[in-house]
Amino acid sequence: MKNYFIVSLTMILLLLTNSFPLLLSAQNTQPVKLVTGQVTDAGGAPLPGVNISVKGTNRGTVSDQSGKYQVNVSDGNMLVFSFVNYSPTEITVQGQATIDVKLTPEVNSLSDVVVVGYGTQKKVNVIGSVVTVGSKELTASPVSSISNAIAGRLPGAVVQQSNGEPGKDGATILIRGMATLGNNEPLVVIDGILGRDLNSINANDVESISILKDASAAIYGARAANGVILVTTKRGKEGAAVTVNYNFYQGFLAPTALPRMADAVTYAQMIREMQQYNGVAEANMKFSVADIEKYKSGASPWTHPNTDWLGTSFDKHSQTSSHYVSVNGGSKSVNYYISFGTQHDGGIFKNSSTSFSRFNVKAAVDAKVNEYLTLGLDITGIQESRLYPSVDAGFNLDGAIKSLPTSPAYYPNGLPGPDIAYGQNPVVTVTD
Repeated sequence: MKNYFIVSLTMILLLLTNSFPLLLSAQNTQPVKLVTGQVTDAGGAPLPGVNISVKGTNRGTVSDQSGKYQVNVSDGNMLVFSFVNYSPTEITVQGQATIDVKLTPEVNSLSDVVVVGYGTQKKVNVIGSVVTVGSKELTASPVSSISNAIAGRLPGAVVQQSNGEPGKDGATILIRGMATLGNNEPLVVIDGILGRDLNSINANDVESISILKDASAAIYGARAANGVILVTTKRGKEGAAVTVNYNFYQGFLAPTALPRMADAVTYAQMIREMQQYNGVAEANMKFSVADIEKYKSGASPWTHPNTDWLGTSFDKHSQTSSHYVSVNGGSKSVNYYISFGTQHDGGIFKNSSTSFSRFNVKAAVDAKVNEYLTLGLDITGIQESRLYPSVDAGFNLDGAIKSLPTSPAYYPNGLPGPDIAYGQNPVVTVTD
């Protein structure tokens, strides 16, 4: 009897414990009701497409063409109103059946100055599509070509790099894809001058890069059919103290992946296996068992070399380096910006004759003669030096892959081996 009473009491306690959260939940549950309203801007104009969500849930809706909306909520829920270029607004529902909301513009975003055509405007006044990236973002990637620096930083721009060879590593830029079967390159405008090479300038000299799309590019006429890339370089600022900047970068580049090739032993064994399948007699096989042992031991380098052509032709890494120094300042009457930069990229082959060097000089002086007249002087100097071997880099790579591991890259006396691939030895053709 005593044991039965304990068991029954335990069951009653368990039932009460399991039922208590349900009773508590039932007491705290608020009835769901329909809330309607209209979303407008500060001037009272309706805003269509505003996102209205119930915070903490997956419920929500979007305002219609008249800015009106309706959503099911409970008292205590918070409604979040969000729209592009407007500050988000949060309102807690406390018995209201109608909630009208006025959204205010994000002043910081709309007051940004962007380059449009031959001048500048505030973002709030720009109707067309304009995207801009600043100097800080460009110099975050220490690359020699600006076309590679803007990759992933400008919406609507498709940047593709098909070559990593020094001096030839500039990327192709498409604005919103391909628009024609012919030339799809956008028009490049640097400080108001059309047609200059984007990759010839130093990224440290760039103040901002803007991409004009659609109607925004119409000011440049038919040449802007594929979009426009506007580059604004740095200048001195009025009232700024004299500032001297120096940047130095040293980097190392390595291939993302290289194929793994068979060594002489594996190659000879595979040739023997193939000839066995074809019924070739032992005496007529290209490689004997004794040959394989000689390739393996390395005791006969003159007659049985074991060559790693990729390891012999390629270095583990190449080097890239840059130096940049600038002086800028200004007063009420004269502003100035002077800079000098160097860029050097080396090749990936051993004893490589491939190299690329660029020197940039820039001087910008603005003098205010009077209230109505300002004189400006811009000097830009660019010198590039490209050095390549007589054989293309892709051809040298192909030759290193197709050369046989049973052929010597160099003889034991240091002289280069025979020219097997296309009649050329890749360890020689990469040099000068």
